[in-house]
Amino acid sequence: MSHILSKKSLANILSASINDTNSDLCGQGVEFNSKEVKPGQIFFALKGSKNHGHDYLQDALSKGAALAIVEDPKFLKDSRIGDQILVVEDSLKALQSLASHLRNNFKGKVVGVAGSVGKTTTKDLLGNISSQLFPSSWSKKSFNNLLGLSYTICNADPSDKLWVLELGMNHEGELAELSLMAKPDLAIITQIAPEHMEFFRDLNHVADAEFEVLAGLKDDGELLLNSEDLVAFSALTKNIQHRNKSKIKVQPFGFGDKSELLATNFKHVIDGELKGSFSLESKTENCTIKTNLIGRHNAGNFSAAFLALKILFPELKLSRISEVVETIPPSPMRLNQITLPNGALIIDDSYNSSPVAVAAAINIMKEIKDAGREVVLVLGDMYELGDSAKQYHLNLVPLIVELAPSLVVTFGPLAQNISTELSRLGSKAVHAQSIEEVTSLVKNNTAKVILFKASRGVGLDRAVKILLQPQ
Repeated sequence: MSHILSKKSLANILSASINDTNSDLCGQGVEFNSKEVKPGQIFFALKGSKNHGHDYLQDALSKGAALAIVEDPKFLKDSRIGDQILVVEDSLKALQSLASHLRNNFKGKVVGVAGSVGKTTTKDLLGNISSQLFPSSWSKKSFNNLLGLSYTICNADPSDKLWVLELGMNHEGELAELSLMAKPDLAIITQIAPEHMEFFRDLNHVADAEFEVLAGLKDDGELLLNSEDLVAFSALTKNIQHRNKSKIKVQPFGFGDKSELLATNFKHVIDGELKGSFSLESKTENCTIKTNLIGRHNAGNFSAAFLALKILFPELKLSRISEVVETIPPSPMRLNQITLPNGALIIDDSYNSSPVAVAAAINIMKEIKDAGREVVLVLGDMYELGDSAKQYHLNLVPLIVELAPSLVVTFGPLAQNISTELSRLGSKAVHAQSIEEVTSLVKNNTAKVILFKASRGVGLDRAVKILLQPQ
């Protein structure tokens, strides 16, 4: 259960103006989308780019919001709702202030998960696993910006033993602000890879931006880094010195020999559905993991999640943690497996994309092909790669040629460079002009395995939904 806050205590935290009457009115949990308000919650009327939360105040209150944070004092004078109103100068800053206050009073442990790729999966793994072991809260969906982080903290349970918070960024300075709010006891940087390259000169500057997670990390906290991430380790010393964090302990995870929790023996088991199998080994323990999450990179994400739990809760045994993982589902639109009535298997990885993520997905498809199934690639644009976006797309061509899929379908102006080059090289590749054309090109591929991979804004998930509709 989230925090219970009286109108009076909330006014003190936010320096808000209230009516003197009914100061003991209480709210529990926050919401800024009036459509999602549940009875008893605190509604924050936020200013949007096109409208203001004030326009939805009545709707929120009619759905049972106990209190409302607004910016216009006129609502205090309304005899029907005035007792439920708190007036602040800036509703968004008020939400952030509340989150900071609640975080500062939380007695449990906090993990902050950052990185260019894999952070949502790692966050979901940590949240799902820990919640089966002890009371925990974690960011739902990809709530990893300042609004999403504030929302997550304000709806977390103060009696939890652990909060798992996802920290994202797309420009310099953003992650530092998030980290200072989250104040993690332990931080994870999953991997440094090309992301948001229109805002960064090169990969080293991406690394510096990800290392901003150190800003709020406890001075004696733990930092987990991917043991195979040479860019991260090359940027480590400089950023520790810059943030004056010489007392933190750095713990490598994953497949590298120096890993504190080493991932080994990864393989895919193809038996109807594709599953992952691998081992995790520390100096004193080991366990074997079988999981619905496919891809070698996900074994690295498991290593990070298990190591974080072992560090924060040393009494936990690897064998105990591993007991709860087999039923954990993939995060939505991240290598989800869906079998169509015609026998085709869709691998829906349409939530996000990057050169590293596409390469990982192609490696999975190679294993599937080696096991005897035909494979089809549906590739959409990878966004936010800056001036080198075209080249990043073309760099995938050699991997695709080596895979030799039955068909490649591209969608989006950047991805078209892939199909054009593949066609020039003699591979079977088609560029689709619409989502409907994408589905028509792949829907008759009986018994084949079809990968959908693109940045979220491309909308390839719509093609997946169309394919799932009854014919």
